[in-house]
Amino acid sequence: MTWDEIEAATRQKIRAQPRGYATRLAEKLGVSRAAVSHMVRGEQAIPSERIADILDTLGLELCIAPKGTNDRLRAVFQDPDPT
Repeated sequence: MTWDEIEAATRQKIRAQPRGYATRLAEKLGVSRAAVSHMVRGEQAIPSERIADILDTLGLELCIAPKGTNDRLRAVFQDPDPT
């Protein structure tokens, strides 16, 4: 996964949060609400030194795993009867 993909996935998760989340995120990061807005819209890069804090507020974490791990996990946890 590239940094651009991590940023895009993070932006998507932030946009999916309920109203008021960006304000709480700005407070946690010690930045303005406008700075968070610029990050979410892609007008400003998400600082790599802040990604752990951002993911923490989303209830997520960044994990390093061998290539192909996600595919194997999806296969294991795939619903055998999706109907």
